[in-house]
Amino acid sequence: MVSKAVIKHINALKSKKYRYKFLSFIAEGEKIIKELIHSKIVLKNLFLLENDKHLLEIFADVPHTLVNSSELKKMSGLKTPNNCLAEFSFTPQEATEIVTTDWIIVLDEIQDPGNLGTIIRIADWFGISQIVCSENCADVYNQKVVQATMASIARVKICYIDLIDFLSTTTLPIFVADMQGVNYTTIDFPKKGILLIGNEGNGVKVNLVDLAQHIITIPKIGQAESLNAAIATSLICAKIRL
Repeated sequence: MVSKAVIKHINALKSKKYRYKFLSFIAEGEKIIKELIHSKIVLKNLFLLENDKHLLEIFADVPHTLVNSSELKKMSGLKTPNNCLAEFSFTPQEATEIVTTDWIIVLDEIQDPGNLGTIIRIADWFGISQIVCSENCADVYNQKVVQATMASIARVKICYIDLIDFLSTTTLPIFVADMQGVNYTTIDFPKKGILLIGNEGNGVKVNLVDLAQHIITIPKIGQAESLNAAIATSLICAKIRL
């Protein structure tokens, strides 16, 4: 049995304001929770469906609270609740912690939580451990972002800073993805640099493009108006790591 106060607290974490007040975020589902528990991220609360024997065996050694399906539904942020839900703590990354010894993905106003979560997963796949976001990007601890990362949030560091300040002072070469530019497949990418990806609808802002040394594009063959930001990131990261 879980108290109304606990249910209220978990529901409060669906709001960015309260996530940063309590420095907590929510994750749902066996796979992602299991991976996060075995990472450096600290578990605060784990709620397991009381009649799920499989879960009770998997998390037998982890402190947890049993809940019924009605209670889990009240806490869940998903249309179809999973069989387990967890609260984890986080510490916002500071700009001073940015590592410049490898590639960094920089995101300008990525608004769609699913896109951001997928880009984090893509970075993890290609061994890029740092993402820098503009201050008005989607929140990395939004539950839709967390779920889309499939636990890659535990391995990729994300910080939110003023991109003008960062890009105007970095010593890394900046490659910006744009509709007009050099075919990315012809580029000999260096061992470290910045890949700048823009907003889903408007691309990278002009004042940021002006700070880039290289403007690259993914050649268009068909009639689609634009390419999804996460897909574009994946294609370019594959070439970077070749």
